[in-house]
Amino acid sequence: MPKSAKKRKAKRADFNKVKLKVGKKLPKADNVTDTTFKSRAIHLPEQLKTDVSQPTNFKQQNIKDLLTQCNHYSASVRHEAVTGLKDLLVRHPAVVPSHLSSVVEKSAQLFVDKDAVVRKAAIGLLRHTFSHVSSNQIAPFFSLISAHLCCAMTHIFEDIRHDSLTVLDVCLEHFPSLLTSRSGQILTNFLGQISSMKDKGVKKDTSSPSHRLSINPNSRLTSLQWRSKVLSRLHQFLKAMLLESDAGDRNNESGNQGFVHAAFDDNRPVCVQVFPYCKSTRSTGYILR
Repeated sequence: MPKSAKKRKAKRADFNKVKLKVGKKLPKADNVTDTTFKSRAIHLPEQLKTDVSQPTNFKQQNIKDLLTQCNHYSASVRHEAVTGLKDLLVRHPAVVPSHLSSVVEKSAQLFVDKDAVVRKAAIGLLRHTFSHVSSNQIAPFFSLISAHLCCAMTHIFEDIRHDSLTVLDVCLEHFPSLLTSRSGQILTNFLGQISSMKDKGVKKDTSSPSHRLSINPNSRLTSLQWRSKVLSRLHQFLKAMLLESDAGDRNNESGNQGFVHAAFDDNRPVCVQVFPYCKSTRSTGYILR
């Protein structure tokens, strides 16, 4: 009996309430967590200094931060980054040649941005950049601009195709020789903007044309207005090709393949070669009257 009473008392010991005497505090458990902490101020004056060696815009943002923000998911952030980048180049025009590759790449990527405000800002940035560089400086990067321009001209969204004509105007205004040297792809895109291929299932006559004029009833512009815009740009493009061809003839340059070869006669129409030179005997051109 005494042993069994001791066992029962030992089992109840874990559940017995501890009776404290007056003025005594409850002892802390073994697994208690200490939540006290100490804080001290750390002064780093060297890290707080602004780097005056890098040029910044009116918001004190350098070119590296702005180029990174051009890829942001928010359209407002992308727009602010492009406008801030243009402001930086306006304030510090000397940095344009050293960062030309990055600026041209970001501007060209935004040709097909889904936001119209961002596209407009990117075109303005490209126009400002073109005005501060020469043809030799921009020539290594013009293939990238031409590739993004062709993507914009054939884009599925109508607004992007409309803005691509503005990009074409900027290129023709500053560097027409570089643009006309890529006439093959660009002229094909002109054709695709106002026409489409005939249905493959329909039997076609070999003498009939393979394209037909495209009509979009849901467009903001009428088909006639859109064709007028495209054809006016095509006219400017062909004029630039003629000027480049005449300049090449005056300088006795050889191997100017891809430019326009034309001889004018008031008594007959002129067949103008507008696509790049190829070995095929069949020539492709437009008739100017």
